[in-house]
Amino acid sequence: MHSRTRASVVRDMVALAEGTGRVLHPRELLQSVEELETLCSTALPGGLALLHARYHTEYSFAGSFVVLGRTVQTVPFGAPDGGSPLLFFLACCDDDRIHPHTLARFFLLKRMNALVAQLLSAPDATPPKMASLTPSAPCSSLPRRKNPPGPDTVAPATTKPLRLTPEPMSSLRSILSRLVFALALPLLAADPKLPGIAAAIQSSLDANDIAGAVTLVIAKDKTVHFETHGFADVDNQRPMTGDTMFNIMSMTKPVTATAILMLQDDGKLSVSDSVAKYLPEFATLKTPSGQPANLTLAQILTHTSGLGEASGPAAQSAKTLADLVPLWLAAPMKYEPGAKWQYTQSGINAAARIVEVASGQSFPAFLQSRLFGPLGLTHTTHYPSPAQLPLVATPYAKNKTTGELNAVASTPPTPGTRPPTGNAGLYSSARDYARFCQMLLNGGSLDGHRYLSPAALKLLTTPQTGDLPTGFFQNETYGLRGANYGWGIATCILKTPHEGVPAMLSPGSYGHGGAWGTQAWIDPVRGVAYVLMIQRTNFPNSDASDVRKSFQQAAASALGGK
Repeated sequence: MHSRTRASVVRDMVALAEGTGRVLHPRELLQSVEELETLCSTALPGGLALLHARYHTEYSFAGSFVVLGRTVQTVPFGAPDGGSPLLFFLACCDDDRIHPHTLARFFLLKRMNALVAQLLSAPDATPPKMASLTPSAPCSSLPRRKNPPGPDTVAPATTKPLRLTPEPMSSLRSILSRLVFALALPLLAADPKLPGIAAAIQSSLDANDIAGAVTLVIAKDKTVHFETHGFADVDNQRPMTGDTMFNIMSMTKPVTATAILMLQDDGKLSVSDSVAKYLPEFATLKTPSGQPANLTLAQILTHTSGLGEASGPAAQSAKTLADLVPLWLAAPMKYEPGAKWQYTQSGINAAARIVEVASGQSFPAFLQSRLFGPLGLTHTTHYPSPAQLPLVATPYAKNKTTGELNAVASTPPTPGTRPPTGNAGLYSSARDYARFCQMLLNGGSLDGHRYLSPAALKLLTTPQTGDLPTGFFQNETYGLRGANYGWGIATCILKTPHEGVPAMLSPGSYGHGGAWGTQAWIDPVRGVAYVLMIQRTNFPNSDASDVRKSFQQAAASALGGK
């Protein structure tokens, strides 16, 4: 780290407070704190009750910071002992974001203890005179957010600019106590929780249906519920956390669909194109009647292609998506294309391979550069890193005889050992996947970045399968509900709600589940998405689990629905 004097560090921070400095990059902010930490053995000049960071505009710390558009606002805080107010301000920019939870952990859990201990032992000091803390030209010229202020924001003040009176303070200890008081309350505030969800999940824990869960409900502009329940690993007593990663299985499919539609927006393909245009080997594929198959991207992405599945030792030894292509073609087709809906893994994997061909990147590289990176998804990957492996939840199966949950052996793959499949294979956290859902809920864009055009989003979220019965509720056990569903591009759409797990969802809700119980459903009418993360491998029908039903019902009831 570049060494600077205490005076230069403080001078930079004061310049920011006076509105004369430039916006700090998060790395510079953290570096400054590190430098201050090494310099705090002596008394610091006063007025260092300042925080200036680029900040993710989706979140706000109600009662402390005000995020209004992307301009800087100042908010006074009366000190608990009646002393001078502290002023905090925040600059919000489009790039180089720093997540508020990361900021909270950094300042309060990793740095604040040591800093507090050292500063409290410092001798008394009288702070120098501080200039006014008001938005200046460099800050106020930041681009404004187009969305109107949310319920947690405060309108700009119409009174004169607030100034920090240069009254002497008795000691640096007084300054610090107010800093900790004002900073700690908002950062340590509990995640929002909707009533009834904890009890609903607890019933599943008590019944030994699951070992643990993470539940999240997100709206267009904020998280309205986040809660962890039970254990990610029972034997090691490792609790579920916000960073816990799950094998989301078929919840990978909407991500694959998004990648295809992004390339369509780029003009590099169309879902009406022939698969053979990108995978020439498909030109020889014949239907059961002996006719040329001429499969389209839309057919392989809506489970109406009739394509056969890759299986056997060759499929198990495949290392890349390209390795699977001859295996799909060697398997006989199941039916004439478009004749019916039948869940087909090979078609979605063929689409993932087409992403590679059309983009010139590997499937994971494309997802990282175009989707995961820009969205800030740090816990979503086909191949969890060594640092992420301890975050992966253990999957469990329920013993039908004893009713006990038994751990299922499952080791995440490493690059080069298994193909990065598009039908399943992603690991993700509740927060990450909810952010993906939030982008869709906002019409294909988030924080000023557009990921999907309105036309592309419509293909994803409206039925492309006509009157064909679709989905996982078609048999008598589930009431012959095939007509209640349609399929968009690799995404399930609820056309007509029915009793059971979708009863609380609105018509037009869309999403996908995973074989190990994970679920994510977006209700555009209510303007929320429900995300459930669990790891139970042997549900008879993971889409119809009681865990999903009780979670969604509790959430909808808390939000004022049926």
